[in-house]
Amino acid sequence: MVAKKGAAVLRTTGRLACEVCDFDSSEAYGIEGVIDVHHVVPLHQLGESVTGLNDLALLCPTCHRVLHQHRPIISPDELRAKRFGS
Repeated sequence: MVAKKGAAVLRTTGRLACEVCDFDSSEAYGIEGVIDVHHVVPLHQLGESVTGLNDLALLCPTCHRVLHQHRPIISPDELRAKRFGS
């Protein structure tokens, strides 16, 4: 599922960038794919279910870690709004 999400985003946008801060390791360091895949709704809240591509978000390691530091955990959209005020 991780590879499918990355491939789908790459086909659509042409790059693997963080959905919160837009960091792209390929642009910054010339190393593609330094990106995490995050479940938008935490697995412990989902219970048993089938994960779809829309259930996943691409995040840089920093934004991914910050999301998991919040209690209760916040969504990528909430973190983007908190960081950029929109």
